[in-house]
Amino acid sequence: MDSQIKPRSTALISSATNQLHGLKALWIFLLGFYAVWTIWAILLVRFPLVFDGAYLRNGVRLLVWVAPALVFIRWNEGPRVVDRVGLRLNACRGIAYGAIVSVIVAPILYFMRHGFGLSGFCMPTNIATWIGPIITAPIAEEIVFRGLVFRRLREQWGTMSALLISSALFALIHLPYWWLSGAKSGGDLCFSLLEIAGIGALLCGLFRWTNSLWTPLVYHVFNNFITVSFS
Repeated sequence: MDSQIKPRSTALISSATNQLHGLKALWIFLLGFYAVWTIWAILLVRFPLVFDGAYLRNGVRLLVWVAPALVFIRWNEGPRVVDRVGLRLNACRGIAYGAIVSVIVAPILYFMRHGFGLSGFCMPTNIATWIGPIITAPIAEEIVFRGLVFRRLREQWGTMSALLISSALFALIHLPYWWLSGAKSGGDLCFSLLEIAGIGALLCGLFRWTNSLWTPLVYHVFNNFITVSFS
């Protein structure tokens, strides 16, 4: 009997140790990620003419956000990276649910922020706008903060803790450029960070609901489209 219990206990201890090491690696990854993104924000503010190109910015976002996240998952968790971030499982259902939630929730949130006037709507015509804030930004942010951070924290600490922590981290990644550029300050900065954290929590909930990254991704794209079209 004791000989059966001992291997089982050893296996549990080994599993817990591996999870702890994986979580430590995640925090080290995030520390480097935030440091690099802050340096990029400094460069954008100090040398705006040099780094003003939309395609350059989008390329840097993919290089700094998506590529390292996918490499980290492959190195830390193993192959089948697309499956792990939630881009294969329940894909069709995830896209459908994301579209339904987008049509219902995104307009409500917009009208709560800006009222019911529609006179300011302007369909984006610049291809760089479509590639940047509408498509590239949601893809990068969903892979990092829902496909990696929220998922890994949930495995270790449960859904609610993972939702709160990942949403706060999602808001804080917007802080360096807003603060350094002076785009937002004071109460406006605090409100914007809380708003982004709230959106992050909603996106985590959508991911948890369908276990498909497509659901928050579709919603995120639609939300950014609404935001850009009425800005």
